[in-house]
Amino acid sequence: MIKNIVSSGCSFVVGVGCLSPNNTRLSALFAKRYNAEDINLAKSGGSNDRIVRKIVNWIVGHKDKLDETLFLIGVSEPKRFEIWAEDDNGVYQDARGYRYSRKRGRYHRDISDAYNVEMSVEATLRNIFLLTTLFEKYNCKYLIFDSIDNIKKITRRKDKYFDVVFGNKNYYSQESWMEFCLPRGKGLLAAEDERMLIGASKEYKEDWRHPSTKGNQKWFEVLIDYVEENKLW
Repeated sequence: MIKNIVSSGCSFVVGVGCLSPNNTRLSALFAKRYNAEDINLAKSGGSNDRIVRKIVNWIVGHKDKLDETLFLIGVSEPKRFEIWAEDDNGVYQDARGYRYSRKRGRYHRDISDAYNVEMSVEATLRNIFLLTTLFEKYNCKYLIFDSIDNIKKITRRKDKYFDVVFGNKNYYSQESWMEFCLPRGKGLLAAEDERMLIGASKEYKEDWRHPSTKGNQKWFEVLIDYVEENKLW
């Protein structure tokens, strides 16, 4: 029996772009299906490093609940990573990965020159491999998917992690959630949901980067069909 849906990822998994995210985001839909609790650990701008950290911490602290938990992982962009920088109050974490800074803009460094696509993709695959190894060790139920980038498409086949990562049936790698929502015009993106304009301020900007409520529902249906077809649990 599944009693907990523990999810982690970036803004896609948070539910940015859908109305009443606590009720209509992907993890909430999984929770409704299994009559389980929605334990959403995602964060807007969150990196794959953060995903691993949050999931590992949850597993270590809840070993008595693992047999009744389904882990839902939305892989974020490879270019994001976690940096911990000390500030006046202790430690400040920037999970966006593009830059790190001290509070109130006292310290700022642009790290774009240090970004390397190939190394970042390999680091992403390594994170996925580490997570799946942990899930398998504890016989966990889990499902992994790509939120923004199609990781399989941007990975070279000679990468040492390619077969072990993409050969895992618990990783839905046929397309990313963003690919599924595109092109515009299908109503799967937030900017296409007219209800998002109700009560919106004059500063409201159309959101073409995040799935709408419909986009969450349709992606949920894709994943559930995949789960049932492959009898993942």
